[in-house]
Amino acid sequence: MAKESLKKLFVFSIIILFLFVSILPSINSSSTTNNQPLITCLDNTPPDKPQAPRFKSNDRDPTEPCCWKAGYDYKAQTFDPDGDDIRYGWDWDGDDAVDEWAPSETEYYGNYAWQRRYHKWEDIGTFNLKVLAEDIHGARSEWSDPLITVVREKCGPYIEELKGPSYAKVNRESAEFYVGAFDCQDEDIYYWFDWGDGTNTGWTEDCTPRHTWTERKSYTISIKAIDDPDGDGNVSDGIETPTYHRTIDVKYIRSKNTFILEHFPLLAKLLPFLPF
Repeated sequence: MAKESLKKLFVFSIIILFLFVSILPSINSSSTTNNQPLITCLDNTPPDKPQAPRFKSNDRDPTEPCCWKAGYDYKAQTFDPDGDDIRYGWDWDGDDAVDEWAPSETEYYGNYAWQRRYHKWEDIGTFNLKVLAEDIHGARSEWSDPLITVVREKCGPYIEELKGPSYAKVNRESAEFYVGAFDCQDEDIYYWFDWGDGTNTGWTEDCTPRHTWTERKSYTISIKAIDDPDGDGNVSDGIETPTYHRTIDVKYIRSKNTFILEHFPLLAKLLPFLPF
């Protein structure tokens, strides 16, 4: 009886083993189609279309020409709906082909991070500078709108930064203003500040002037720069930058005593009779 049971168990095991060996290949073939795994990921969404490239400095006029053989800092930004890391493909000559990947061909930035890139212009002409984004799965965005860039052999200085107060006190010297400019040919730079009240500095090498306003109102300050090719102080043959504008509110700052007297007129009448 025991022998018959062992025989039946042995035969049953052989049948099970045969069935397993026979069915396994069909399971593998049905679970894979064109080398694709049985479990697939959800559809990947490409990054959004990046903003048009711009200069790193927000104060720089994007229409200003760039200088041949000079380098500039640019920046771009976009967002990936899936939260994937991204990299940027820069098209420097406008032929809809990636000329340079940033940060590199194998590295990626965090999602929605501003990406900055330095570029030196080696050719003269007009170029449609564009950028696209690619996520870690290889999905690409549309090309951005172009930053139309004019590259000249000779160009004047460009203003990188403007600093100054947004308000000042009437009849008091305001905080100083600052303008940061750069010249590709390393020539001397002169500045012109029009204070909006009928006065100006004239061309000056002082990039940190101060000014006092005598009336309470808003003023538009106009600022520009020019280079001095000969270094002789005569800028008549120089190249000017576009004019930049800043608004400043000049206010009347009352003292505490003035504030009290204006709001308590009866106290003002009693003051002459007080014993102090």
